[in-house]
Amino acid sequence: MNKALNCFSSFLLVVIAVFLVSCSSSSSRLEIEKVTKPQKHETRPLSAAEHSHYMPPWQTWQGSDLGMYKLAEADVLASQGKLIDAVDIYRSLESGMSREQDKEEVFLRRVGTELKIGKSNDVLMSLADYAKLRGVEFDQLAPRLCLVAAYAYLHQDNIEQGLAWLRLSYKKFFLDQGKATLVKDELSRTVASLSGAELIQYKNAWLGEQFIIDIFEAEASRRAAGGTRQARFQFNWFDANTYSPDLQVATAAAQNVKSVEETSLAGSTSLEGSVSISNLGVLLPFSGPYGEHAQRVLKGIELALETYAPQTSFKVLRADTANVPEQAASEFEKLARQEHVGFVFGPMEVKGTEFVRQKAQLLHVPFLSFTKREGITGNNPYMFRLGITARSQAGELVNYAVKVKGLSKFVIIYAANESGRELMQAFRREVGANGGQVLSDYSYREGDEAQILPQIKELNPEGIFIADALENVRELIIQMRALSINGTLLGAALWNDLTAIRSLGYLIDGAVFVSPLYLPSMQPVVSEFRKRYNEKYGSEPEVLSAQAYDATALLLQALHEPGSGENVAAALKRSSGFHGVTGLLNVQESGEINRRMSVIEIKDGQTSEVMVAGETIGVQSNGAEQTQSGE
Repeated sequence: MNKALNCFSSFLLVVIAVFLVSCSSSSSRLEIEKVTKPQKHETRPLSAAEHSHYMPPWQTWQGSDLGMYKLAEADVLASQGKLIDAVDIYRSLESGMSREQDKEEVFLRRVGTELKIGKSNDVLMSLADYAKLRGVEFDQLAPRLCLVAAYAYLHQDNIEQGLAWLRLSYKKFFLDQGKATLVKDELSRTVASLSGAELIQYKNAWLGEQFIIDIFEAEASRRAAGGTRQARFQFNWFDANTYSPDLQVATAAAQNVKSVEETSLAGSTSLEGSVSISNLGVLLPFSGPYGEHAQRVLKGIELALETYAPQTSFKVLRADTANVPEQAASEFEKLARQEHVGFVFGPMEVKGTEFVRQKAQLLHVPFLSFTKREGITGNNPYMFRLGITARSQAGELVNYAVKVKGLSKFVIIYAANESGRELMQAFRREVGANGGQVLSDYSYREGDEAQILPQIKELNPEGIFIADALENVRELIIQMRALSINGTLLGAALWNDLTAIRSLGYLIDGAVFVSPLYLPSMQPVVSEFRKRYNEKYGSEPEVLSAQAYDATALLLQALHEPGSGENVAAALKRSSGFHGVTGLLNVQESGEINRRMSVIEIKDGQTSEVMVAGETIGVQSNGAEQTQSGE
């Protein structure tokens, strides 16, 4: 039978419409159901043999520096564990490669090193972009890149896609016995990490693919002989904090992670039936540099409880992560076991969220993370995520620019940092998905104006997306207008800065940007929230408070559903179409909470809301508002 790779993760749907990997020669197609049963992933320390040169199994690139000093420098940084610095150099070198094989070598190093840091979402998006730019289907990438894709999916606990890409990698590496063996071993290890029910489920999905069936049958025989479910050895592969080229350091880090997880796993059984939904946990970094952010989130939660449940005695129990992942996990368990909370808000940090995600699966206590990292839920049935992402900003902005303003040709200017790159990549994908064209993109630092603006003038774009804060690009915009570059300026949520807007005056007339929180909005839900917040706290609300307010209101709405007390997570997943302060919220089956935010237009140094949740706002002659779909 044919084995079809299922649809991409949601963030890739706009890039690759359909891709299939053929695994044999029949005409039928297998659809694999989503895994909903929580999985337990244990870890173990490295042995000397496994450590050899201490590298993850997808690191298949050779030591050649291609005669380039900077590439050699990046390789040295990577070997020293300075992975982020290495990624920056690899990325800077990619555009300067003239030979395709050299480009692939540098790109492989970059995405492989990013995967070591745990950025599997970024890796998959980069692979999709790489394939698209070369006019090939995703599954037609080189074998080494397919292997990176396989491990990226495994990092996300997406067994279905992980197995499919490992199988494809094995076929591509068939003539390279060493790498083929490596891939086969990983297939066996992945299968050995499945529960009994999952073994049956996935084996049935691969009927007709004898190579995979043999692996499942070998595992079934091992279990029948008394073998137990195995650990999936991966923790140190995807964590820059435990990565080290030194054997003793790496082994010590591995043992430390193992001891933390074993301690927390001891007796970690489901607490369903012993929790109280009237007890709500708030798990945030109250101490340390992010303490002020945590207080803003807490204020939003408390105000929502007063607004939407004034007659209900909810008990809010605070716990401090101190921005330490292990502490986030232990505090989550305390909230669940000792305080019997029925739901937890937080954490905000990516690593803390990843640690808590494992606990939630074991304890069956749902939580909502405020991290911006998309895809982190990993189909965990007890996890939800609400954060402002590059994709949601770009999607809203492009939708308005293309479908309302009628723009089709764009240039991107982005800050030379991770946030700028994320916005650039997201905007580029959304433009393509909406039938537009990105003529070029430019990485920008102050002082680059003379270099890039003449090129932009020659391209004559209709829209110019600037992925940076307005205060950082003041000189760029002044010189842009001096050169009569008059394309419509487009900005991300960072542009929601009235002081910077007024300082630029007529230079940015007609510009539009997106915002999850527009305080002057005429929407009743926003004005009422603003009023209540001012009355309670004596200050204007910020986006973290508004987002937490919406998250709490969304939970309270779900609790009104029949039977929600027995399964809060399931009730929350049925909550869609919630019009909150920060936009229209829709909860996905994966736990991701999608948001439609507002689009704001600048005119005469003032701002006005022109689109709300995909609906354009106009003003009739009598002053009454009128709306029109921007879809």
